[in-house]
Amino acid sequence: MKSLIIIFIVFVAVNANAQVLITKIKFSYDAAGNRTKREIIIEPPSSSERHANSNNSNPTEARLVKETETALDLTKASADLYPNPAKEFVIVNFTRGEEKAEAKLMMFDMQGKAVGEQKLENGINTITINQLKPANYLFRVVCGNYNEDWQVVKQN
Repeated sequence: MKSLIIIFIVFVAVNANAQVLITKIKFSYDAAGNRTKREIIIEPPSSSERHANSNNSNPTEARLVKETETALDLTKASADLYPNPAKEFVIVNFTRGEEKAEAKLMMFDMQGKAVGEQKLENGINTITINQLKPANYLFRVVCGNYNEDWQVVKQN
C-alpha cells in the first residue's frame, strides 16, 4: 500500500502540463533518536509559475496535490504477509512500532479451529506451513492493540 501511495505521488508530480512540483521529505525523531514519522510534502507551483507554464490552468490541480499529501506513521505496528497463495512458507514482514506486547501469528482453519501459532520478531519472519493441508486459512497477526487478518490459500 505504501508503494502505491508513493507511485501515485510521483505520478501527480509529473503532471500533463509538465509543471514542477516542489517535494520535501520531513522526518521526526523521538528523544532516543529513533525515527517516528516520515512526511512527504508536495507543494504546487506558485500561481505565477502555474500561469506562466500553462494557458489553460486547471483549478483542481492544487486541491489534488493537497489531497495526496501523506505522512507515514512509524510509531504504529504494521504487517505484510506474502506470498499468497503459498506452498511451503509465508513471509510476515512485521514492524512493531511503539507496541511493547509480544507479537504472534495465529493460524486458523475456516471453521475457526486454531492450527498453529508462532512468535513474531520485528522485521522479516519466515513461517513454514508444510504441515498444513491444502485449503484456505485465516492468518492473524496480534500485537497489543494491533491485529490484522489475511485469508491465505495453501497449495500443494
